Amino acid sequence: MKNISRYLWNELMYFMQNNTKNSAEYAIALELVNRFEEISQMKIEEIAHNANVTPSTVSKFCKKLGFEGYNDLKACLPDIPFNDSKIAHIRESYPREQYMDAFLIYDSQLTTLILNNIGKNLNAQKLSQDIIETKSVCIISPDYASSAAVIFIKTCNCEGIDCFKIARKSDHDFIIKLTKSCNVVIVISTTGEWIEENRDLIDVLKHQDNQIYVVGSSTILHTQDESDTLIPIVLGEELTVLDSHYNSSRFYTLFFAYLSLSI
Repeated sequence: MKNISRYLWNELMYFMQNNTKNSAEYAIALELVNRFEEISQMKIEEIAHNANVTPSTVSKFCKKLGFEGYNDLKACLPDIPFNDSKIAHIRESYPREQYMDAFLIYDSQLTTLILNNIGKNLNAQKLSQDIIETKSVCIISPDYASSAAVIFIKTCNCEGIDCFKIARKSDHDFIIKLTKSCNVVIVISTTGEWIEENRDLIDVLKHQDNQIYVVGSSTILHTQDESDTLIPIVLGEELTVLDSHYNSSRFYTLFFAYLSLSI
C-alpha cells in the first residue's frame, strides 16, 4: 500500500510538471494532490467538480495512471494519512490559494540544490564520461523512477548508444542475460535495501565486467563492504531524499536530465 501511495504521488507530480495549468490533466492532478489524504473517502463527482471537469475525464485520467478507473485507484490507497514532509508543511502553513506559489518556491530551491550536488559529484561526472565512451547502457529501475529515465534513454538512442531499462522486479536470470553485453549498468536504489537484498545478483553482474553505478542516497554507503566495486552516487547531507517522496522523484528527473545533457 505504501508503494502505491508513492507511485501515485510521483505520477501526479509528473503530470503537473508536464502539462499546462489550464489543461484538464493538470487540474485533476492538482485536485488529487491537494486532497491526497482524503481520496479514499471522496466520490469521483467531487473530484470532477473541484477540477471543473466531467467524471468521465477523471476516469480516463486514472486509466492513464495505470488504474482501471477512479474506484480502482481509491481501492489501492490505504485509509491512512500520506505524509510528505515539505508538502505537508505547505498544507499546514499556507491557505489553499497559496499552495502552488509556496510549492513553486520550494521546487526552485530544491532544483538548484539537486543540480549543484549532481554537478559537483565526481562519480556522476565519471558516469557521464563512461556513457559517452560506451556503446551499451542498462538501467535497473523500480517503477517510481522509470518515467524519469525515458528522455535519457531516447537521447542515448539518438546518439547511437544502446540504452534500455529493466524493471527491478524482473527475474534475475532475465536481468543477467540482458546485461551481459552492457558496459554500464545503472542501478536505482534510493534506500540501498534492494542492493542488500539482491547481493547475489550484484555479484554476478560484477563478474560480467559491468561497470555498476548505484544511484540513491548516502544510506547505500552503509550497505557496501570494502571489496565492493559499486560506485554510489549520493546527495549532499543537507538534502534528504528519504524524508520526502517528492525530493526523491525530483532528484531522479534531474539526474537523468543531467546525463542527457552530458552525452
